[in-house]
Amino acid sequence: MAEAAYREAVELEPDHAYYRFNLGNALLRQNMLEDASAAFRQALALDPDNADAMNNLAWSYHERDEHLDDAVALSRRAAEINPAKQAYYLDTLASLLLKQGNPTAARTAWQQALAATTDRQAALRRDIEKRLAALAAE
Repeated sequence: MAEAAYREAVELEPDHAYYRFNLGNALLRQNMLEDASAAFRQALALDPDNADAMNNLAWSYHERDEHLDDAVALSRRAAEINPAKQAYYLDTLASLLLKQGNPTAARTAWQQALAATTDRQAALRRDIEKRLAALAAE
């Protein structure tokens, strides 16, 4: 349903980054990863400093197991651009670094993400704590 609405919105206003970004989110939720990646790239072409689009493109690359170096750069850039959501972006970065086979760098990124969480991000904090515990158990 959301996908159809955002496809229609993109058709009506093709230069609107917000619609392309949310189309990407709808596609990502449906595990339509290639299409989601394309929508996030299009959103970034229209709004190059959209940190959420960078992070979600990075995550779509993570899920596709492709372009991991690009994904790492995207999540790092997102964390620089939007410090208010840094914890989310560093969580993505850590997952990417782990996928690349660098558990030490992943641990550091998760520790930074944990330190960046706010009181309103309790669920994210718990998830990061679980990931750090799992990493320590390996």
